[in-house]
Amino acid sequence: MQNKIQQILAFMKILDKVCLVKRATLLSDGTSETDSSHSFKLAWLLMAIYPYLQHKYNYTRLL
Repeated sequence: MQNKIQQILAFMKILDKVCLVKRATLLSDGTSETDSSHSFKLAWLLMAIYPYLQHKYNYTRLL
């Protein structure tokens, strides 16, 4: 159990690093976004449109 907790914490540290990466593309309002916020928005978009897709892809792989 302790090993699993250590793995989760190590993963969270990696995610923290992703939050610092700025994307080179500007948004429509002229600001930039981080890789993490871009991924977050894409994940929410997928969750919103998935029920309406004609072909049911592997949901976990899409995320």
